[in-house]
Amino acid sequence: WSNETDWNGFKTVSARLLGHLGPAVDLTVSGAVGAQDRQPDDRQLQWHAGGGARVVVGGFLAQAEFLGGRAPGKAAGDVPCGAASCINYIGAYGLFAYKIAHLVTPYARVDWRSSSMRSGRDYAYESNELRTTLGVRVQPVNRLTLKAEIDQRAEGDALGAREAHRAGAGAFRQCQHHLGRLPG
Repeated sequence: WSNETDWNGFKTVSARLLGHLGPAVDLTVSGAVGAQDRQPDDRQLQWHAGGGARVVVGGFLAQAEFLGGRAPGKAAGDVPCGAASCINYIGAYGLFAYKIAHLVTPYARVDWRSSSMRSGRDYAYESNELRTTLGVRVQPVNRLTLKAEIDQRAEGDALGAREAHRAGAGAFRQCQHHLGRLPG
């Protein structure tokens, strides 16, 4: 079974710690490290790490998480990321909610991610996105939850990161030049 989903001899090791600071606050730290999949070299390690906090006071909830990771990839001859894809990402979110009654909980959430991925000459991908969401959760009976949300998304220059976006677009064009025409 193990090699049906994994090509490596070295498996991934993960850990998570949860700490309670009194009855209202939880803090977590987690991470994983292991051989990058879909390539034969067990020394090509990928890692993921994150942390989070949750505060519950009466009907008020605030929680936040941060996560980042990297899979450095492996070249195939002179093709960067050709034997194994290169991936870098970071992201975070914050959620604020208040339970008005046993049934109704309005909330606001903000989440952000920045990521890049390259797979040899096949494709390159970069994303920098911010999303804000307003919603309401209604739980009329146990085991039934209804949600309504409206969200707004911003990417690249809309985030006010004009120079970073230009640099990323320039790097993408340079990558496209070296790769030839990318599909899509």
